Amino acid sequence: MNIDSLERIIPAVVQSRGLDAVLQTMVRGLAELSDVALARIWLVAPGDICASCRLRSVCPDQTRCLHLVASAGNPVSEDGPVEDTTEGWTRIDGAFRRLPLNTTLKVNHVGGTGHPVLLQQSSEKELWVARPDWVRTQRIQSFAGQPPSYRRKS
Repeated sequence: MNIDSLERIIPAVVQSRGLDAVLQTMVRGLAELSDVALARIWLVAPGDICASCRLRSVCPDQTRCLHLVASAGNPVSEDGPVEDTTEGWTRIDGAFRRLPLNTTLKVNHVGGTGHPVLLQQSSEKELWVARPDWVRTQRIQSFAGQPPSYRRKS
């Protein structure tokens, strides 16, 4: 991704009203880029569904977790791009709506440590993603995770 790509997204973000709209505009803009398969934003928030969370057994801290707040993507099949009908790439209430902090999955690591991650030429054997079959099917070649940062002006 280059600076020109971001310059195209920024005007739409500025026109958005409310946090949810801003975040959704950001992921939609990123997902429109030709080299992006899936863009998602998770925010750290209280563990609100710990009792029923499918990842509870691997969650080291059941008081806080990552909440999926915005999602957009470009699913593909063997024949090329397809309409998002089964994966729900825009859904924020699916299986990955909550993720524990500081586990082997890279999204969890980014959220727990606050450090960015860039993995090139991903391998199914790596434990950076919950669904290696999805990585293969979608022809994912790399993963980038960037923690959001905010600075309040004094």
